Amino acid sequence: FLRELYEKYTPPHVKDRKEVEFLQLEQKDMTVAEYETKFTELEKYAPHICDNEIRRVVLRHFKKKYTP
Repeated sequence: FLRELYEKYTPPHVKDRKEVEFLQLEQKDMTVAEYETKFTELEKYAPHICDNEIRRVVLRHFKKKYTP
């Protein structure tokens, strides 16, 4: 439901900006929990990237950016 809501009411330029933010997301000084929260927040703007099949690969890629 929320994904449909965002699709319908979020302007395209906001979606594009958030998708770029999602693709460039790095942990840097965030905790793992903060990073996961941000990842989850931004992934709704890139549903074509985060469908169930691809999501595992994307998560694996982004988890490599976690610092110990």
